Amino acid sequence: MYCWGSTVNGELGVGAPEVEQLALPTFMDFSESWRVKQVASGLTHSLFLTEDGAVYSCGNNEVGQLGHGKITRRPELIDELQNYSIVQVAAGDQHSLALTSWGLIYAWGDNGYGQLGVNSCDSHAATPKLVKSLARKVTVQLACGANHTLALTADGELYTWGQNTFGQLGLRHRQGPQKDPALVTSLAGTPLVLLAAAGHHSAAVTQAGYLLLWGSNKQGQLGYTPKGDPLVSDTPALVPNLASYSEPIRYVALGESHTAALDSLGKLWTFGYGRYGQLGHGTTDNCPIPRTVLDLCGSKVGQVACGRGHTLVYIPSQGHVYAFGQGLSGQLGTKTPHSRELPQVVVGPWLSPGGASLLDYAEEDSPSVYLRQIFAGGDVSMATVSRESGGAEDFCSPPLPRPNAPLTIQEHMIKKLLSIEEEDMIDDDLFTYAETVFASVCAWNSSFTLAGSHKHTHGLDYRLAEDCVAQIGRIARETIQEVIRTGIQNVAKSLPSHPPSQDALRCYILLPLYKDFTDPKQMAKLQTPYAEGVLKLGKEMAEVFKSWLASLPRDFTLRLVTVYKSVVVQILNSAHQSSSERDRRALVSSLRLLSLVHGLNFQAGCRVGRLNYDDFYIPEIAEKIDIRNDYLNWMNSRLHPMSRRESPILFCEYPFLFDPQAKTLLLRCDATRQMQGAIQEAVLNSNPMLWLFDPAQVQFLNVHIRRTHIVEDTISQLLHHEVTDYKRPLKVHFIGEEAEDAGGVRKEFFLLLLRDILNPDYGMFTEFPDTRRIWFKEGALEAAATYVLIGIVCGLAIYNFTIINLPFPIALYKKLLGETVGLDDLADLDPQLTRSLRDLLEYEGGDEEEVYGLNFTVTQDYFGECKSVPLKAGGEEMSVTQQNKQEYVDLLVEYRLNKSIDKQYKAFHDGFYRVCGGIVLKLFQPMELMDLVTGNENYSWSELEKNTEYKGEYFPDHPVIRTFWEVFHELSLEQKKLFLKFLTGTDRVPILGMKALKLIIQSTADDSFLPVAHTCIAQLDLPKYNTKEKLKYKLLQAIQQSEGFGLV
Repeated sequence: MYCWGSTVNGELGVGAPEVEQLALPTFMDFSESWRVKQVASGLTHSLFLTEDGAVYSCGNNEVGQLGHGKITRRPELIDELQNYSIVQVAAGDQHSLALTSWGLIYAWGDNGYGQLGVNSCDSHAATPKLVKSLARKVTVQLACGANHTLALTADGELYTWGQNTFGQLGLRHRQGPQKDPALVTSLAGTPLVLLAAAGHHSAAVTQAGYLLLWGSNKQGQLGYTPKGDPLVSDTPALVPNLASYSEPIRYVALGESHTAALDSLGKLWTFGYGRYGQLGHGTTDNCPIPRTVLDLCGSKVGQVACGRGHTLVYIPSQGHVYAFGQGLSGQLGTKTPHSRELPQVVVGPWLSPGGASLLDYAEEDSPSVYLRQIFAGGDVSMATVSRESGGAEDFCSPPLPRPNAPLTIQEHMIKKLLSIEEEDMIDDDLFTYAETVFASVCAWNSSFTLAGSHKHTHGLDYRLAEDCVAQIGRIARETIQEVIRTGIQNVAKSLPSHPPSQDALRCYILLPLYKDFTDPKQMAKLQTPYAEGVLKLGKEMAEVFKSWLASLPRDFTLRLVTVYKSVVVQILNSAHQSSSERDRRALVSSLRLLSLVHGLNFQAGCRVGRLNYDDFYIPEIAEKIDIRNDYLNWMNSRLHPMSRRESPILFCEYPFLFDPQAKTLLLRCDATRQMQGAIQEAVLNSNPMLWLFDPAQVQFLNVHIRRTHIVEDTISQLLHHEVTDYKRPLKVHFIGEEAEDAGGVRKEFFLLLLRDILNPDYGMFTEFPDTRRIWFKEGALEAAATYVLIGIVCGLAIYNFTIINLPFPIALYKKLLGETVGLDDLADLDPQLTRSLRDLLEYEGGDEEEVYGLNFTVTQDYFGECKSVPLKAGGEEMSVTQQNKQEYVDLLVEYRLNKSIDKQYKAFHDGFYRVCGGIVLKLFQPMELMDLVTGNENYSWSELEKNTEYKGEYFPDHPVIRTFWEVFHELSLEQKKLFLKFLTGTDRVPILGMKALKLIIQSTADDSFLPVAHTCIAQLDLPKYNTKEKLKYKLLQAIQQSEGFGLV
């Protein structure tokens, strides 16, 4: 071992009282010199830790900081520690600490600020004293500032004590001194791997390589400007420049008022006090922002150490030690005791990695040595050496040896736990391990990480984590499983909400992988605290969590959504949901978390392949929630925001959870409210006599139609109403017919009107034979008013809950809801053209011009005349090539679905939204809106039979009824659809499903008649046929007649 610098108080341990400084590295003639593995130097004393765990000390002993009463200028064994194996030592200005292999802390020396942590009124301790308040904890790492101490425990907690004048304890206050170890709560859950302290400031490095600093900032040594008082910070915070611009920080060393940080690429960053040149920037100015030491750029720095006002750097590839800063005591090792502002080579006897002597200087008869590790403190510098080359040409990750870090969850330890049989004795150490790691947020945050730099990602090996957590759930021994279960529940309650670095958020990814997390019965212990933790995250950390969530596999997001949907269902199924505060908390947090995930899933720019909108649906909402009441409360809260505080939980605030059935019920509530409002307005604005003698004229939107002139009459009557008139219920009267419209007449009206107006022969629409879909006719001569009418009719059908036959493709409904349309939507209309365009896009021959011979035009048939329309300016002269074919396809799709029919669609859109404007309709997905308008073909004939009611002599087991259903179920699909149309006016199923079809079968006496349908009430008058054959014959005859109304 070699040392240099001040030896006024014997702190170098070389004896010779007449020598006050050593300006060159000098071999320490000390029996354990070759076996020293760590040195800790205070202001004027030094501690030496040997490889066998013994501690020696020398230097100033005026307050007992040496821990013995022996001579002070040579390293002497601290006898009080002989019975312990020491793994680390630390030194403050005048106090000392030692950490045993059992995780116990011993402290001695100055106690003026309580920095020994022994809760004693004594001003000092001459011999090591146990820090009893941490005796139940396993400490893994120590650090000392001038008069304060830091300790990191195996479960990742940081404790601090001593002087707190400058906030150096990180306790969010500057009261003190703190005589007992105190938990730094602001770092709870943050996975720390390295501590450092000096002067009046403190530092910690997180597992992901973030540097946290706190304490005095008088010289800019924190690298940032604290909020409030710029000269001090009592809360650990990230160094923003390093967080943004450096590679992950792997080591930090502190001087009295300066900081040196080493990143994973071997780049050295320094900042703080610079009066003596200790920053290495070539100036004596202070530097409050981290800067790289330019003279060392190009070389990978392997180690860094700081004394009070100087800095040492080791570059393994060269074998050189560099020093800069204060040098008046010879601590730079450059022969002359002068301060240096730029890195200078320390004149030492060690060899280069290749074995060559670096300098002419060498001690007489000195052996060939290679440098292992550098140390600095106070005004001294030291270096341990080895007789063998240690491969120093490779990047050396400091410090050597690495201090112990908190425990992590290891796969091999999980396998040990898995192997324990029910009758086996459980090893004490293994049991303690399980108790510690599974209850530690830090342990979870430090586990299953990928190698390398992952400062800006979650850095997890997700599949490894998934597999390991699944294994944890399969541990058979109930005693161990209960320890794990209790530990994980404690983790859920301790999730960090405002951590200083993002690597404290990994637990938010890992916790949902645990098997109990899928059990909604655990909501109070797992799902609720987890959701509340996510929702309490500060703005910056919430954005980090969202970005991580967006990057995780789909199965994780689906798992999260499924879990919280199950919690909601569990509460909805509970008989005491309204009275339980626990359930209310669970419900609110679950709904808000689902809202967060849903918003992220569908936000602009979120990659394709995420969850589908129906993955969020909770069908039980329609069954368990009074949607009408929920809707009214919701509308009231929108009109009177202040009343929201007293309102119950409103599911209408989370409409993405509504399945089509629930949305339809919600739409009905909205339509009913608007109808009532329209009727009230009509009453107020009408002649009182009209209301008295003909209230139907005021209450309804009345339309009187001639069957022979259905289009003309509809246009003349519907287009000239005010928008508010469309909000009244529609009532249709066929002139010359006596049927009262209770729904059935309206159904037929829509059917006949659309059959005529949508007919391609009418000239407004083009039918595509492959799909039997229709689209607006390009260049149609029909007046815009007719397209407005169709839009109104479509809106009225929705508004009056009537299924209509509107064979538009999904593209129409996307456009109505404001969504963009593309090539996939064209396929629903014209699959042949779509296939051709996809073939073009997939073709990789590179000779598209020769093979396809296309240019940027489209040929259009205008009433028998073909015209070429350019897709862009100059399109006639522009060939389609490998480079521009995507643009060609995009322009062609845009032309077909948007540009060419723009006027026609805008007129339709205008008509539709005259009736159907409002926020509720926007809740529907395009396919759901399509099903709402046209119904669907999700037939469930058994459901139809189940929901049928009977009148007269009939009942479910009546012989005629049994025969009827036997005949019905034997019909072909097309015949069943025809029956449905005969009875209800349409062969489509409402969006609410077959359960929404309430059929009635009534008995009639004379079996010579055909069955008769009352479509307005979906009632079938069924004669009592005496044979199955006759029933079937008459029924098939009847279902051919499905048009015309009169008195039955």
